[in-house]
Amino acid sequence: MSPAARRPTIRDVAALAGVSAQTVSRVVNGSRAVSPSTRDRVLTAIRELGYQPDSTARALRNGLDPDLSTLLAEAERRGDLRLFVPAVEAARRMR
Repeated sequence: MSPAARRPTIRDVAALAGVSAQTVSRVVNGSRAVSPSTRDRVLTAIRELGYQPDSTARALRNGLDPDLSTLLAEAERRGDLRLFVPAVEAARRMR
């Protein structure tokens, strides 16, 4: 994917796999409520598109501070996410 290209979304994966966005979410989150053939189609679409879940959006949905979410996304991109585990745990306790 070129730098100017749009990141694939969960809806893009769903369209390619012929399923709903909720089904893609279930596969990404490891739910067992998806048939093996559907799971395979979704995983194939994820690979083909190069889809990666948006960690910032996920953190915001889970109630983390937007600034902390941005830091976590950058740490994840660099591969240093383990350094932020104590910060995430503290943020969850503060909710």
